[in-house]
Amino acid sequence: MLANNARQVEIALFLRRIVASVIDWATAWHRQDVLSRELSALPDYVLKDIGIRRDQIGEVAMGHLVREAVAPTALAPAPVVIDDNDIDHPLAA
Repeated sequence: MLANNARQVEIALFLRRIVASVIDWATAWHRQDVLSRELSALPDYVLKDIGIRRDQIGEVAMGHLVREAVAPTALAPAPVVIDDNDIDHPLAA
């Protein structure tokens, strides 16, 4: 009797893993589909701004094409702007 219960538990856990895998696959597929449709709806100039071409949308949605991250140390600091204007004597009237 105990061996029969252990076998049933093993089968139930196996089926649970299969169902979880199918749900994970369906969720990933849905996210890819939504991302692909959203990117396809964007105009070309916006796609260019984010760094992808229209023919790359499928690869981006599947996660096969990923932009390289820019390291924070590679960024140049913004130039300092010094305002030499005299507040008491504006340049224009």
